[in-house]
Amino acid sequence: MNRSILKWIIFIIISLLVLYSIYWLIVSSQFKSQVNSLLQDRNDIDYQSISVSGFPYRMNMQIDNLESDNNLFQIRIKKLFFDLNPFDLEKVMMRTPELEGELIIEKEKLNFLINNLVTRIDFKEHNIENIRLISESIKTKYIATKIVEFNKVKFYLIGNDLKSYDIEINSIANTNFYSKDETIIIEVAGNIKSVDNELYGDMQLDILKETSKDRIFSLPLTINNGVLSALFIPILDFRKFLYDF
Repeated sequence: MNRSILKWIIFIIISLLVLYSIYWLIVSSQFKSQVNSLLQDRNDIDYQSISVSGFPYRMNMQIDNLESDNNLFQIRIKKLFFDLNPFDLEKVMMRTPELEGELIIEKEKLNFLINNLVTRIDFKEHNIENIRLISESIKTKYIATKIVEFNKVKFYLIGNDLKSYDIEINSIANTNFYSKDETIIIEVAGNIKSVDNELYGDMQLDILKETSKDRIFSLPLTINNGVLSALFIPILDFRKFLYDF
């Protein structure tokens, strides 16, 4: 091979590597700056440090000792990771080995512990298109009493042209309210949408025996003006939750 051609090939390769390194540094710096700005804008969020690694294949952001405390809930995460493909900035992976916290209900605390949480968020035109969340387990206690333990939790929110979202929740659960020896399957499926910044939706809750798949219980759920209700009985006001969040 002609030495002149070889020099040009080496020069082009080195130039491409340098350009990619500059691109990676710029995008990772912007990514870190945006997340840092979002966290600092919140008075109820505190964290110890943010770092970015993963060159050259990925961008891996790590947030240490993240805490959130407001009138509705408290959250503590020792290590929170964000993973981003440098060539596909519209897909973000979020994961943490452990998330613990409390949800304030009637001045009492519902304690929860989430293990091995992984979330993928897809964006389209700067809007959230899909959310896929899985967790190994979610344990809950209320007034020091174990309420329910969810295992193999799946939560999918799939967008329909950003006009509405299909929602699907599936989990294997164990609760003393039903039987301490038999596990059950909890399923929720339906559709939600936002109209004039208010949340609306229709869903169906089904509870089945894990072994036989026999249906134990079914209940229609509705969301009207941001309030989740079952049989016209209000359960949760999402407006308060979203406002505090």
